Amino acid sequence: MKLGFDYSRCLWVRIRDEKSRSERVIRNPRVYLAGPFFNPAQRERFETLEAMFNVRGISYYSPREESVNRGFKIENVEQADEALNNDLHELRSCHVMLVQLDYLLPAELQLAIVQSPSPEVPLGRMQPVHIPDTGTVWEAGFAQAVNIPRIGLLTGKMRLNIMLARTLNGVALSLGEIGEWLNGGPVPAMWTGEMR
Repeated sequence: MKLGFDYSRCLWVRIRDEKSRSERVIRNPRVYLAGPFFNPAQRERFETLEAMFNVRGISYYSPREESVNRGFKIENVEQADEALNNDLHELRSCHVMLVQLDYLLPAELQLAIVQSPSPEVPLGRMQPVHIPDTGTVWEAGFAQAVNIPRIGLLTGKMRLNIMLARTLNGVALSLGEIGEWLNGGPVPAMWTGEMR
């Protein structure tokens, strides 16, 4: 099922099911902020996005904020299940998902591996690895399965996996583009960059 939507001044979202040609309009939609928050750079990105939503009075759910507020610690299976079930409950109550595709790392922890030979990278040279967080990708897949529109945020250079590239409803390439969208600007366009 392919979804299209308009998000104008964050007061409503129109979701169209192209297959059944049905449409629903939701006033004051709630946005699920998906992304990793395992290190200071990732937490800072979350806090920036949360501030962007707060200043505009837009309803959202942030797993990062929830884990801080509830003191979630994942030290055993029961705590992991509680966090998972809480996030799934919140995800089902949201109307749109913002998917952070960057896996930000502090400069001293940047990963590099030898990738398959290509004309751009001589054999044996190291290059940064840009791979989205697996939990975030899982959440985006779940949102796809329950027909929640998804906007990606990708500020680094990355080739997106075809499954992500073709199922996200749009991909913003900067925090500024997210800000424009939240202010009533155009919905970010679907991914047209490199795919793998």
